[in-house]
Amino acid sequence: MKKLYYILLLVAFYSCKDLSDEVKLAQNIQQLTHHSEDISTVKISEDGNTIYYTIHKNKSSTDNGDSDLYSINSDGSNNKKILTYPANTGIEPIISKNGKLLAFTSYKNTSTGGQAELVVGNIDGTNLRTFFIHNGSLPVYAFVDNDNSILYGKSMRLSNCECNTIWKRNLEGSENIKISNDNNAVVADVSDENNLILVDTYLSAYSMNYLGRDTIQLGTGFTPRRISPLNSSFLLSKDMLAASSTPSTRNYFKQVFVVDTNGANLRQLTNSDMNNYPVDYFPDGQQVLFLADKNGRNENERELYSIKLDGSGLKRLTANDYYEEAYGFLEKSKKVLFTSRKDGYNNLYVLNLN
Repeated sequence: MKKLYYILLLVAFYSCKDLSDEVKLAQNIQQLTHHSEDISTVKISEDGNTIYYTIHKNKSSTDNGDSDLYSINSDGSNNKKILTYPANTGIEPIISKNGKLLAFTSYKNTSTGGQAELVVGNIDGTNLRTFFIHNGSLPVYAFVDNDNSILYGKSMRLSNCECNTIWKRNLEGSENIKISNDNNAVVADVSDENNLILVDTYLSAYSMNYLGRDTIQLGTGFTPRRISPLNSSFLLSKDMLAASSTPSTRNYFKQVFVVDTNGANLRQLTNSDMNNYPVDYFPDGQQVLFLADKNGRNENERELYSIKLDGSGLKRLTANDYYEEAYGFLEKSKKVLFTSRKDGYNNLYVLNLN
């Protein structure tokens, strides 16, 4: 009887501990927005103090509707609509490093197929001008060259693929150069300080400078994510056999890696039966923020985790049964910006880790 009592006591203790942890996590989470429509593209300003996001007001992804671009301070104040862009299937914005300019790609359906236009203007939504029009994909990646140029992608339909290339064009329109020779290149991240571009080809990862030179191959099968601003490394992921798997079972899961910017010293940080998606470096550069599907491949139960650069100190940061997507840190502090459907719609939240 005593043995049964102690077992029940232990179960109660650990149940309360788990509940206490979840309550503590909930207290550290602040909901920033309360929209009754889903937020889509999210961007954080260079200083981490302002968030920009879009809402497409037509629920159908195939019909042209209106897209709204909003901004909100990192503390949840001054939430305002910057502009409404009409007749599109969605817009993808970027913000200049100095916070004075914005650019976005607007996609729309036409009688001859899909069309994209690259639009540039002031951060308050004034003085908008169409920078470029293309019948195909036209992702905009970043302002570069001290905000005097835009890095963007352009798709071209070839006989064997819908191929993507990387281009750089100055705001005056006098220079437009192709800087990637790979026909499946997508920009994962940009470092203005080091003139570095991190490139994803869907088959491999590499880095190069703003002229498309000094290429450094980082390996095949890797998906690049982020350039560290502090410790000269890249954040990557790759499908790998998990620790409990054997080659015969072939249970592959995405794991988190870091590699030096010269392509050396590749380190695997995670080794679990979960798909792990790297998000960003912590502001101090000593830890990595990542998402993981806690039940293997069920992304509807995706949670936030952290881990140190040596693979130690794994921590789970959220505990719920909602789909979450993380975007990085606010105010250059331990405030994680993420979206969640906790209230039925995709809204912005902040997890305070301080």
